[in-house]
Amino acid sequence: TVTVTVTVTVTVTVTVTVTVTVTVTGLCQKPAKTARVLPGILSHLKG
Repeated sequence: TVTVTVTVTVTVTVTVTVTVTVTVTGLCQKPAKTARVLPGILSHLKG
């Protein structure tokens, strides 16, 4: 039904938003660790 679809969509959106916010906040608080980890993440994303 439409209600289920909307509920799932909202839940996923909120979850992603919170995850991104927490991740970005954590990265901002640990710049040294971020600088060390970032190249690995980028190369992983590029495959």
